[in-house]
Amino acid sequence: MKKRKKIKKIKKVFLTMCADGFHHGHINVLEKAKKYGNITVGLMTDSAIASYKKKKPIIKFKNRKKLL
Repeated sequence: MKKRKKIKKIKKVFLTMCADGFHHGHINVLEKAKKYGNITVGLMTDSAIASYKKKKPIIKFKNRKKLL
C-alpha cells in the first residue's frame, strides 16, 4: 500500500480595508496577517467609505488600489 503524502493546508486571510490615507499602521496589519496565511484584501469603494466615515475619501479608489 502506498503512503500518502500529507498536504499542507494553506490558510487564507481576508482583510477589509479603507486604506484612505495609507500609513504604517496599515502595513503593520498586513504584516501580521501574513503570518496567518495568504492575504486577500477587500478594498472599500469610495461610496462605502463615504457612508462609513460620513465624508468623501481623501484618495480615490483607483489610486488606493494601486497603493495596495
